[in-house]
Amino acid sequence: MLCRFVEKQIPGTRCSVLILDPSGKKVGKSIAPSLPTHYNKALIGLEIGPNIGSCGAAMFLRRPVIISDIATHPNWLSFRDLALPCGLRACWSMPAINGAGKVLGAFAIYSDTPRTPAQNELMVGQIAVELSMIAVDTAQTQERLASQAMHDDLTQLPNRRYIGKLLTQKKSARDGLSRDGFLLLIDLDDFKPVNDTYGHLTGDEVLKEVAQRLLRIVCEEDTVARMGGDEFMIVLNGGTSKEQTDIIASRIIREVSKPIEVSQHKPVKVGCSIGIVSTREWRSNKYIFDCADKAMYSAKSKGKNRFEYFEEKQAA
Repeated sequence: MLCRFVEKQIPGTRCSVLILDPSGKKVGKSIAPSLPTHYNKALIGLEIGPNIGSCGAAMFLRRPVIISDIATHPNWLSFRDLALPCGLRACWSMPAINGAGKVLGAFAIYSDTPRTPAQNELMVGQIAVELSMIAVDTAQTQERLASQAMHDDLTQLPNRRYIGKLLTQKKSARDGLSRDGFLLLIDLDDFKPVNDTYGHLTGDEVLKEVAQRLLRIVCEEDTVARMGGDEFMIVLNGGTSKEQTDIIASRIIREVSKPIEVSQHKPVKVGCSIGIVSTREWRSNKYIFDCADKAMYSAKSKGKNRFEYFEEKQAA
């Protein structure tokens, strides 16, 4: 562990690695094995700025910030009551900046006594920040690639693979799919004529707008995904009743059917047919997807712009 290594090189110190969140403006993670848990937690969500402690200032100013006495420095005025009881008296922080010039986070060395670092200590810190930058940059690249594999490029919604993984995880968790919950497979009606008449760019605009409308309808705990083409899926959180699901499905049909403003053309209209299946039907991801698909085609066959629940007889 990098922090432990530096602490051995510089006795009387404790170290931390801070990683910024995707916005690049707030602390997303704090890794510091020698610091109290409550101290690390207090840093999460902290917005960086020129006068925000040592690390917040270093990341904002893009240069090392050396503060030799936490008790007296104005940057620490709002954080003294947090730091001093932990025995932290000085903090030397160096920003981690990747090859593209992006600030990824910071490496901090806390001293148990008020003091300025020696030159060799700064060199150790600089080596540490370069190593931490490589580790953070690699981890973020891997996370980004993993996220891209689980999300739809056009709408930025989770994709079919994500939904499959989600359902598998829920099934693995105790009672994850045993409580009432529902899958809604939403297939757009009359989308092909829009593509054929106005082109795929307009079709893409329609898909993105439908995605946003679906997101506005469901709760934060629910999941909206694009399954491919003009199909979307919503996983309603366990505990959603059939009556509530009826209301949600009706609202989806109503909202999706409203005219959609597109560039360079008059507003277009599409509808949707929805197949609904209870998560209690889960036997495998393929099985529950097939059940939702059968219910959705049942809705289409009965006139479109409606929803149907999966019934056991449809499995035949």
